[in-house]
Amino acid sequence: MLKLFNQYSAFITITGIIVLMIALLPIKGRRRQISVYLVAVIIRISAVMVLRPGTSSVGSEFEAQV
Repeated sequence: MLKLFNQYSAFITITGIIVLMIALLPIKGRRRQISVYLVAVIIRISAVMVLRPGTSSVGSEFEAQV
């Protein structure tokens, strides 16, 4: 479980921060709520795309430690 959280901690943290920010906003009106939720989804998707790991330039754990 700890390994899974460590691997996805950035995604979990970003989602938590976005949800917390939305929960603290005093939003009046249905149209404004939809626009705020849409912006939150766009931020979440873009954060996932930016923070997605790519291919490694290191072949083994030994090379990474040296």
